[in-house]
Amino acid sequence: APVTGETITHKKPMLSLNKVYSQDDLFAWIASVSRNDDEKFLIQPKYDGISCHFKNGVYATRGDGNVGQNITNACRELCKFETACDKADFYGEIVIRKSVFDTVYKNIKNGTGKNFKNSRNAVAGILGTDDISFYSKQGATLTLIDYDKNSYAILKKDFDKKWDIFKSVITSLDFPIDGIVIKLADTEYSESLGFTSHHPKGQIAFKFDNQT
Repeated sequence: APVTGETITHKKPMLSLNKVYSQDDLFAWIASVSRNDDEKFLIQPKYDGISCHFKNGVYATRGDGNVGQNITNACRELCKFETACDKADFYGEIVIRKSVFDTVYKNIKNGTGKNFKNSRNAVAGILGTDDISFYSKQGATLTLIDYDKNSYAILKKDFDKKWDIFKSVITSLDFPIDGIVIKLADTEYSESLGFTSHHPKGQIAFKFDNQT
């Protein structure tokens, strides 16, 4: 059985995303990659957790993008799945629902006997421990959410009038979110734009400026 803590080399690198912090910069990027006004984009939450690749029953963190950690044991014991469909291979984020962190995690202590400061710290702390039962006995749960689970299609020509609506929908979800991911819906075209060593050129992250 896979052992938590083993390193796993990703066959396809898990790259970061280029980031923008203003609506003007976002709209400029949209214009730069659109072939016409009917270019379709997907808008998805940028979850504030730990990135994960699930394949053939094995869970691995993003790590440095090329090499991650095997976290299978921890995920099998604590993770709930939220996927767009039944997939044997998908990319997602391990998070703690906001409502769960605000209630259940009030009673969960870390290894030093204190509460976790925020849900991202809790995810990192739990996945980094050798003693998963320490947290499972306290009732800790995690959620692995498929990036495609909450995904909304929008055309370039509709961004002006619909952006604020989608932003409102995404920020109201019961997940810790620190931004919004915008990606070209046409994956073949998106991949044809290529990649830098850091990020794919067909996707971008709009970061909220109120995040600490």
